[in-house]
Amino acid sequence: MAVQKLSSKNQIVIPKEARQAMDANGGDELLVVVKDNLTLVMPKPKRYAKTIQGLAKGMYPSGYLKQQRWSRWGLFLKDLPTERERISLDTNSLIYFLENHLPYRSWYGSLFDLIEQGHNPAVTSTVTLLELLVQPYCIQQEELRRRSLPSPVPTQSSNWCR
Repeated sequence: MAVQKLSSKNQIVIPKEARQAMDANGGDELLVVVKDNLTLVMPKPKRYAKTIQGLAKGMYPSGYLKQQRWSRWGLFLKDLPTERERISLDTNSLIYFLENHLPYRSWYGSLFDLIEQGHNPAVTSTVTLLELLVQPYCIQQEELRRRSLPSPVPTQSSNWCR
């Protein structure tokens, strides 16, 4: 950990170790994320969808998605939505994308490209996001936990985990 002083112009020097870890160079754009009293600095992805696709590979137990998919609405993947058509993202669709799940990898990759390029608006629910963010705590995957939600929350002893 390095301590940096804030200049009179409200600037800091990012230590060499941090720049190397982020693969950041002069002129690169960085994202600054503020969550409560925690501030994160990270490289701005060139394409957000490609950055997060496959991020959570292996997070959910074998068979989980198949059970959820058939219990809710059956297999639906057909054509991609038409331009400007609103897309509602449920937990399964986000898990398929984050896990880079075969055989849906290409379809979901194309869907998220449409969203990211501004062709289609997308919505999801707070419950869906919570379902995605709590899983790393339940399976005690520390690296996934750090990548998915930086702020401190209860760990496996919480009643969130079944």
